[in-house]
Amino acid sequence: MTPDALRAALAGLGLTQTAFARLLGVHRLTVHAWCSGKLPVPHYAEVIVSLLTQLSEPRSSWEGSNNYEG
Repeated sequence: MTPDALRAALAGLGLTQTAFARLLGVHRLTVHAWCSGKLPVPHYAEVIVSLLTQLSEPRSSWEGSNNYEG
């Protein structure tokens, strides 16, 4: 994930870098370093952003949704 993609994803989720840092249990300057390109975005952060993005989408737009209510 590129720094630009991370910043865009956080903005789309309505999360600040500080809020995302708290969610991950890392220092806010760590997230800032990812967003600025000083450090690469770790895979685990990319996975969490992806999951949060999927969860924020309407359920009907999930890939493979079978409309199961259970």
